[in-house]
Amino acid sequence: MAIGGSIPEFIYAGVAFLGAGWLVDALEIGVTGITFIIASILLGLGLYFVFVYRPKPAAPGEDKLTGDLRRGILLGMANPQLLLFWCGIKLMLVSFGMTSDAWPHLLGFALGAFAGAIVLLMILVRMGAKAQEKLSPKGLRTLFRSIGALLLASGCYGLLRALAWVP
Repeated sequence: MAIGGSIPEFIYAGVAFLGAGWLVDALEIGVTGITFIIASILLGLGLYFVFVYRPKPAAPGEDKLTGDLRRGILLGMANPQLLLFWCGIKLMLVSFGMTSDAWPHLLGFALGAFAGAIVLLMILVRMGAKAQEKLSPKGLRTLFRSIGALLLASGCYGLLRALAWVP
């Protein structure tokens, strides 16, 4: 599943490398609009984790460290934050003067995103498996509620910042 989740990182990073500037211009949303979109996504995820999500313990005998490659790809492709994130990274690089759109640079950018994602996702899979082993269902629920609260706080901060109420 970690490999499947990393493939969309490669795709989205490549698309962002080529089209970050075009995307912002085409949508005419600017930095404030992007901030509102990302903050809204964070708020939605936070509300979901705090009020709706109920983690399910692994079935007896189920291998917690394996998953479905197809499911990883589908979940990754369904994450619109990836494209926004990689567009932001590309725009940051442009602000540092790295303006090349050459194919070798695109490939390096996308492969770097893939490599970083696969390492991060494999670590997260291990940590998730350990959490399932060590925590009770109530403990897992508390963990996800805490994560949801952090997402809610981040989303609120993003909205306040977009409204220029926070420096």
